[in-house]
Amino acid sequence: DRRFYDKLTNVLDNFYNSFKSETKESINALFLPVWGDEKFKFIPEYEENPKYKEDKSQPEHIPTTLTQQQRVVFYAICRYFETGQHDEASLKQWMRVVWNIVENANITSVQSMIGAMRLIDELEKHSREIYSWLANDTNKIDSDAASEQVAEEREKIKQIINNPTENWEEKIIDAENTAFFKGAIRFMFTKEDGTYDWSLFDNRLKKSEEYFDEEGVKESYKIDITIALVKSLDNYDSQLWCNKHIFNTDKVHWKNILTNKDYISPVCVIFDATDLTSVETIDFSEIIYKDNIKKQLLEDGVIKFLVENNYWKNSRFRWTHNRPCLYPPYGQNYILFDWNKYNRNEKLKDLFDKGIVCDDKKQKIPGNNRLFQGNEIYLKKVGDIEYYWGEKLKKRDTKKNLNEEIVKDISGNFITIDTLEDYLKSL
Repeated sequence: DRRFYDKLTNVLDNFYNSFKSETKESINALFLPVWGDEKFKFIPEYEENPKYKEDKSQPEHIPTTLTQQQRVVFYAICRYFETGQHDEASLKQWMRVVWNIVENANITSVQSMIGAMRLIDELEKHSREIYSWLANDTNKIDSDAASEQVAEEREKIKQIINNPTENWEEKIIDAENTAFFKGAIRFMFTKEDGTYDWSLFDNRLKKSEEYFDEEGVKESYKIDITIALVKSLDNYDSQLWCNKHIFNTDKVHWKNILTNKDYISPVCVIFDATDLTSVETIDFSEIIYKDNIKKQLLEDGVIKFLVENNYWKNSRFRWTHNRPCLYPPYGQNYILFDWNKYNRNEKLKDLFDKGIVCDDKKQKIPGNNRLFQGNEIYLKKVGDIEYYWGEKLKKRDTKKNLNEEIVKDISGNFITIDTLEDYLKSL
């Protein structure tokens, strides 16, 4: 309609008059995030069309496309130029706020993209004074898109404005550009109760630079930081149970840990400790089996095994066989944990340590721990007969390739975990 045409014409006129003497490269550079690794182009460019080699009727070159995130940024730039030509300071501030919000808004669908655009519609009215507007708590935002990141932006801007002689903007931008953070650094100045304390910033930034790089946790800290994380968990359900991935040390999983409000407490413990090895174990203080799970995770070699094993590093806790288990994302294998009075693993480890059972199937997790991979644990082989422990003792004739059968003692009773040792010794 006519209003859209007039808006578009106004945007293009303001954009042209702002940059008519600039090169395309210098113009596009103005719209990149401070971390500088985006291939975003406000002025479209052309690239080779991969279909052209197979079909000459196709165009040889096609315009570059935008991701859903980049579409929101493109929209934000257009909204800025609706109100006039660019001012260098206000455009720089506007782009920083926009990129920080968009990068951390979890834009993964058309619906979430539209939600972010509606947030931009609210903020655009103040794009020429975005810092001063966001710093004023009386200015309310109706949109709930990226609400945690918006709150972070407001707090950072207040710190910049309220301390004009301390160069906070430069320090904050440097932190935003550290490792994989890309604008999300609230963990550097947030206390366990969720309030802000900027006296924490310098120390936490220093440790961030020590522990992390662009890909995630640095190699030399992967084991220690995961052990420290498990030790400092204080809420079983929100931090460990079900689909909580805490053993993968890549940038995606650790950015979630650092910015997810469920992990505020353990993150504070990790950063405020003298070093990672000084972190002490915190009890869940709920049901005893939850603390038992943490204790088993912290036994010798377990965290190392989970972190370094590509099959297990994305595992998460589920409930199966009426017991807590650690499942990998694919496959049928799992690690069964002891809980309450059922101590299967403790009994099997005792047999393993005594040499009564062997580990020919490599189910035992390396180290001085009680954990095994799988529900059915291979115990030993006598002649052609293999013995396994699952819910009960079973045997399988490998030569005759017969189905497994449950083992009973001479009185016809099932072998229990408590009578297992005596039975195996009698074979």
